[in-house]
Amino acid sequence: MSIIHCKLRFKKELMNKIHPNRFYLEDYRRKRHRYSRDSFLGRLRRVHTWSPLIHFVLRATGFAHRGLANALALKLTEVTLESDGLPDSFDNCRILFIADLHIEGLDSLTDKVIELIKNLEYDYCFLGGDYSLYNRYDSAKTKQQMQKIIKHIKTNKIYGILGNHDYYETAVFLQSLGVTMLINENVPIERNRTTVYLAGVDDCYVFDCADIGQAVSGIPAGSFKILFSHSPQLYRQAQKYGFNLFIAGHTHGGQICLPGGIPLIKSAKIPRKLIKGPWRYKNMTGFTTSGAGASGNVIARFNCPPEIAVLTLRAKKSGPT
Repeated sequence: MSIIHCKLRFKKELMNKIHPNRFYLEDYRRKRHRYSRDSFLGRLRRVHTWSPLIHFVLRATGFAHRGLANALALKLTEVTLESDGLPDSFDNCRILFIADLHIEGLDSLTDKVIELIKNLEYDYCFLGGDYSLYNRYDSAKTKQQMQKIIKHIKTNKIYGILGNHDYYETAVFLQSLGVTMLINENVPIERNRTTVYLAGVDDCYVFDCADIGQAVSGIPAGSFKILFSHSPQLYRQAQKYGFNLFIAGHTHGGQICLPGGIPLIKSAKIPRKLIKGPWRYKNMTGFTTSGAGASGNVIARFNCPPEIAVLTLRAKKSGPT
């Protein structure tokens, strides 16, 4: 089958999964080039709302160059996540987690990602959305750079979701490269004859397309379940649906933080403990990455370095009885 025929098949398959909200808002965004369906208070929570002011302040104070250098100081974060009910077969399994690349924002980011991941050992790769930067969207550049990165991922077990900066055409392209794109659906992941279920949802932040109920459809009761969402703001619903593990990005860890990593902007209606790093909500374990790129018109970071994460899963040890 030719590459063109493959892409057409993937496009048809994914078109049937895309929520109507995404089609409407993608079209609106292309025409108006702005975020939509947002209240005044909602806009205040977005880094994009404050970008012109932040950009002016950084230039006026001479901190713009330092912020850009910080945004390119990509680091590897190794995290161990203990989770209730993890099957023994998945104990010590490793996940390479890359999110929030915003690939048009930083020209040298792709090479830095490749350099960082080339010698890593892992079992699976999760791509957490926001491959693009909506206000600089360049379809050809996104595809070219993502193809380069995927060529250097050393597993064929790659799973992806869409973020609030992405267009569905990116999902079509990534799927044609062998990425299993999860759009409000789940897949079984087998290891040593044991199965866990990975459910991926569409964006809940701007497009309002996430459907956890649909994503868990068909998962056998009592199974170990992982929710893969671009934003952590679905944490309450995830816990109610019985997810054991929640993996997310979107927040950039605040991106511009006070000393000590205290974020100025949360970019989602979540408790501060969910903005970055490992966390617990009731009996559910979670992790929010600070992301690899930078968002908004402000290509800068302060007190919040960009990261690629390797997550090692461990079965949570029960305490003494």
